[in-house]
Amino acid sequence: MKAKKFLFTLIVSIIAITVSAQTGIFDKPVIVGFSGLSSAQVNVGATITLDVDVALNGATISGYTWYLDNTVIGNAKVCNYTILNTDGNKTIKIKIDSDKGSVEEEYKIITLGNTFSTEKNTASFPAGSPLDNSLFPVTIGQTFTDPVIDYTNGGLNTFYYVLKNGSTAPYTSGTTVSIPIPYLNRTFNCTVIDYSNFQSAVGANKTFFLEPGTFDVTITTEVPFSYNGLVMLGADATEKSVLRFNSSINFRTRMNTKIIWENLIIDGNNLGFNQNFITFGTESVADGLIMKNLLFRNIGNGTGNCRALFNFYEVEAARNYNVKRYFIDITVESARTSFIYDLININGADGIYFKNLDIQTTSGTAYPIAITNGTATTMGCQNVIIDGLTMPAGKNIRILRYNSRGISIPQEYRYLQLHTSWNPTSTSGYAIIATREANIATSATYAYLDAKTSSYLVRSSLSTAVNTQLTRINTLFGQAPTKAACTLPAPTIKLIGKQDGADMIIAPFAVPNLNNIPTDTVHLIATDNIRNPLEQTSMVMFKGDVSSRISINSAITDRVKLYNLDFSNDTFSTIYHATGVLYANSGALDKSAIYTENSFYNDANKSFYNCLFKDFIASPLGPLQLICVTLSGTPGICIGDPTATLNVSFGDYSNDGEVWTIKYRERNNALAPVITQTITLPNTNLKIDPAPSATTSYVLVSAESDTTTAFVSGTGIVTVYDKMSAGSHKISVITKDLPDCISECIKQSYLLTVECTNRMLTYQWYFNDKPIEGATSNSYLATRTGLYHVKVKTVCDDLFVSNTCRMSFCDEDPISDIQRGVRILPHPSIETNPSANMITYVKGWGDFVFTIKAKPGYSLDNIVVKTGIRSIDEHSVVYNRISGDSMQVTIRQVTRALLITIEGVSPVGNEVSGSQYKAWAYNGQLYFDVPEKVGVQIFTLAGALYHQRNLQEGNCTVNIEKGAYIIVFDNGIRQKVFIR
Repeated sequence: MKAKKFLFTLIVSIIAITVSAQTGIFDKPVIVGFSGLSSAQVNVGATITLDVDVALNGATISGYTWYLDNTVIGNAKVCNYTILNTDGNKTIKIKIDSDKGSVEEEYKIITLGNTFSTEKNTASFPAGSPLDNSLFPVTIGQTFTDPVIDYTNGGLNTFYYVLKNGSTAPYTSGTTVSIPIPYLNRTFNCTVIDYSNFQSAVGANKTFFLEPGTFDVTITTEVPFSYNGLVMLGADATEKSVLRFNSSINFRTRMNTKIIWENLIIDGNNLGFNQNFITFGTESVADGLIMKNLLFRNIGNGTGNCRALFNFYEVEAARNYNVKRYFIDITVESARTSFIYDLININGADGIYFKNLDIQTTSGTAYPIAITNGTATTMGCQNVIIDGLTMPAGKNIRILRYNSRGISIPQEYRYLQLHTSWNPTSTSGYAIIATREANIATSATYAYLDAKTSSYLVRSSLSTAVNTQLTRINTLFGQAPTKAACTLPAPTIKLIGKQDGADMIIAPFAVPNLNNIPTDTVHLIATDNIRNPLEQTSMVMFKGDVSSRISINSAITDRVKLYNLDFSNDTFSTIYHATGVLYANSGALDKSAIYTENSFYNDANKSFYNCLFKDFIASPLGPLQLICVTLSGTPGICIGDPTATLNVSFGDYSNDGEVWTIKYRERNNALAPVITQTITLPNTNLKIDPAPSATTSYVLVSAESDTTTAFVSGTGIVTVYDKMSAGSHKISVITKDLPDCISECIKQSYLLTVECTNRMLTYQWYFNDKPIEGATSNSYLATRTGLYHVKVKTVCDDLFVSNTCRMSFCDEDPISDIQRGVRILPHPSIETNPSANMITYVKGWGDFVFTIKAKPGYSLDNIVVKTGIRSIDEHSVVYNRISGDSMQVTIRQVTRALLITIEGVSPVGNEVSGSQYKAWAYNGQLYFDVPEKVGVQIFTLAGALYHQRNLQEGNCTVNIEKGAYIIVFDNGIRQKVFIR
């Protein structure tokens, strides 16, 4: 029965330290440590760091030189070297030159391990072609500047103030009055009209300010508001006016050019309507139409005739690709349109700009926004920007046809589901679904395009779905829309792995001929997650069976690059192209295969980046399958220790139950007898016989099992310490001892340190002869007045003690001529004298006096001064109020350095009590105090957004008009304030 495998181990040869108590030092350096080749395996392409540890022994080193088979590879103590596939069985050597002579050691590379890594791409992985408006319909993340709104229509409009039904406002119908509109910061000369006369007064070149309230609108025609220059606004920003439609089910509202609706609630009254609620047709194909700060509620009753809330449809001859129509801060609170129609239907129209669109309704279509074209012969939509969008989960955007241009969607909707059912002669079907998640099913017949990285996302599967998805991409590349050809980004394809037990795998797949891109390279990047960046460094396992393969169309064989695939655990796989075997071998893919004559891995056009293959093995028990045995000594073996043991590590082909004969001898004594011992696996402990002496280190002679014999050139190490050299005398160990006394009157801590000559020592610090818990290094940070010392123990249990140091922080005796440093920490809401962060020196047992002045908007009523020393804080701090915003503080009898903090400075006004995020009003201004960077919005009591900004940590002041407001921080904290 096979036992568990032991790892391959690289053998290194190291001379042990042997120090004589009589001589003290040698004449030349001694190599005492080496690192860099101590891992179980070194793969091709890996960079190793070779580092050497040297005991100087009084010598001065003049240079380090590293060699690989006598070829210089570096000239420094630390050398970086990249392992090549030809480095097996080579010898790495370090030579050290000094004024006392030279020393050198050799370290042999026994194995390269069992894997072979191809090189990583020197540049970053390709990110695909950018989504350009001239090539592909969709971009992401575009913004636009809000328009300057002219409520006077270039001076052509007359102004009306509309009283609600039964109004008691201080205006009389029929009079002309100068009426202020506060949120516009303007006053208008308006004719006052009654609610009952509002709808009959609507016409071209008129501006209506609606008093807060509800205005019923009865529609008897499709165009009740379709007049050029018609402006309708709610007059009060704190309470919106409501237009409530009160009609039969046979109506829709058309919009014309130069119409402005702002600060209104549009209430559909849950009534049905014929076709679309608001239509933007050929009449509005010009600049000037603006809808801002509108809330739509109760739109439709769910019947089949309740189609879109907004419908954009323009006759081809009248379309203007450069027009700009703005829809800013639009909220759809509730709507029940027919499920077969889209809530916002941009149906063959251009120049439409949405900002902060909030669709809260969950009824109706799965695609609340549709960007289409009316017929197969018309151009798709152009210049449509959605800057900021909120929709319920599962709601997406659909884009019909591939011949639209300049469609920009928010970053969140970056995943584009590419459908290929489009027929250039048909009006049915759609091509792109923009969604927040790429929910790629293993059986999907379509692929996704990540609009941010321009890479295609394909789910790996054990079925033929991967080939189907790639074929669908190929079909997309072959499309030629009637009005304008669509060019998809170059094929950088991310293969999304799937979970298979504990592993993430990529299953067999095929790469078809993407015939519309004859000159571009197809990049296939294996990844374990949709959102991983293309520059990931982890690999994904390729897993197949006896018949599995990667099939590559022969027309693009020389243009395919594979990234991040791990073939090292795959036993059966081969790689094909359509006309025959690209390369294969009898068994697992290994590094020998990628160098065969018909491989597409070559110097001119490498096809594998960051891929892993099995290392080539010529035959069983071949030259790279030597069994490796390493002797590693337990650290700290001392002379004459009869229990000293070595640990023997075996190679990958050793099994439990095997009997091994190990032969070794003293390394530095060629005449020393060979010691022979037998052990039976899995036992790996080898007792040292005889007990080690002061000059012993060991070299392996041979290792022979009852089934296999292998000889290894290398050295097993055990370092043996002489008790005298380990430090049986204090003078030979401690080179930097503690002083007798230290006084520290400025700082509140002091670092005590001892330095010793020997290695592998243990430390224990003591305070007033009692051990300090956890103080076990050669340094200790003292913070209390008292006596300190440290005990040091060697590996051979020799113990020695440092000098005892009397540490004083100047607080135990009334020494009047020693000055103590006092510093006040800064606080954002006060000013101090002396200034914050300035160190003031006070004579011992003297008083420290300073003043505090509150900044505007803050109070000192709850102030607390702290020094961090409980006795001082409770008994020695005296407060004296100078004025309402100033205070004098005295700290009596200063005996040590102090660091003063000030707490309890509180804002005045109507701030939130107990919150770290504070807002309050004072003297007609709004103040903020926040502990970190945070966004804040200021709303009127009616829910209108008055102001928003990003606050930095600390204090901020905002000028704001008188009134009541709701403050909302991004973290959800809310507060009401009153500006008087």
